[in-house]
Amino acid sequence: MNILDITIHVGLSQPKNGAQERYANLARQLTARDNSVIVLEAAEFVNPQDARLATIYSYSDLKFVGRTLRVFRDLAPSFARSVIRILRENAVDLIQISHPSGALSVKLATLLTASGAPLVYAPHNVESELVRETFSNDLRYTRIERFVLPRYIFLLELLVCRFVAQHVIAVSERDRDLIIRQFRLAPTKISVIPSGCSLDRLPTDEEKARARREQGISEHARVIVFHGYYPYPPNREAFDIIEQYLAPRLRTVDSKVLFLVGGAGAPTFERENVRSVGFIEDLRRFLATGDIAIVPIVAGSGTRLKIFQYMNRGLPIVTTEKGIEGVAAHNGEHALIVPRVDERFVDKVTCLLETESERARLGANARRLLEAQYTWDAIGAQLLRVYKRVLEARHGP
Repeated sequence: MNILDITIHVGLSQPKNGAQERYANLARQLTARDNSVIVLEAAEFVNPQDARLATIYSYSDLKFVGRTLRVFRDLAPSFARSVIRILRENAVDLIQISHPSGALSVKLATLLTASGAPLVYAPHNVESELVRETFSNDLRYTRIERFVLPRYIFLLELLVCRFVAQHVIAVSERDRDLIIRQFRLAPTKISVIPSGCSLDRLPTDEEKARARREQGISEHARVIVFHGYYPYPPNREAFDIIEQYLAPRLRTVDSKVLFLVGGAGAPTFERENVRSVGFIEDLRRFLATGDIAIVPIVAGSGTRLKIFQYMNRGLPIVTTEKGIEGVAAHNGEHALIVPRVDERFVDKVTCLLETESERARLGANARRLLEAQYTWDAIGAQLLRVYKRVLEARHGP
């Protein structure tokens, strides 16, 4: 199968966020299953390493007064030309697009070239919900932008889901139900393909000790870790919650508690019992320092890949319901889950700080859940089955 994969905001190499991790790993999985993958990405994201995963084409986004207008990709001449060129130079069987912007242009290109390739809309989030929750109150944008763009993305996603895409991929049952309800979509038109993680061995006691020594962290400290792409508003809010609410509260419970946080775009600082390391060069080593992982996320959609990364390291997790959406984890068995960040969240963390056996139990259960359901190998096989069904429905078995 020849698959054209169109991304937005991200490239394939050196992932900085969960969406990029997902797209890169799904491309790897499709390639590993004897498919030819062509990726169209914005020129600014192209990395020479991308060619190891796929055949790369690029385009130039529209720009206006110094801003990149990716959400208006349907109006970018370079994007339309690149899609038409790909369809003319390659026998594309199926097109996957990760954002509603550009889908109308892609549909038109398939008609102009008589390609006949079905279009699959496969976002990392429910994009209209994400924009509504995170963009509307972002003061970096003008009042007009904050009013217009959420409504524009909603209309665009509605058109793509209802009329443009032959099939839709959601990352969780919750997102699937929202898309069906919000856009009045037939349930048979949408499939759930979760995100996941590449299974890694658990860190040894020596690796944990060495990671702490390298970070200058006492062996007696109780380290609580969190990481994420800092410019993403829900992550930035979580950083603030840790520094302004959780860290002061937990410091009164246990003076040895240290919150270790970081991620792409994060500031570097150390204040009281919070240390932010900025960009994380080695995530395995960063997580090896932790006793507990927390996910104090209160907004956004999609699945947080950090959850799988914590499960992969056997870390016990305390999270909000929002933070673990899309993961079939049971409260008290695979993680400690509360509705929001409040006293109950603090109490759950306190319980784990005080009970080593409970930390070990939850961490082991989380790891087993990852092994059973959320490896990229299993997810890649699911995706390929869906794509084969899409082609069979269009062309017949």
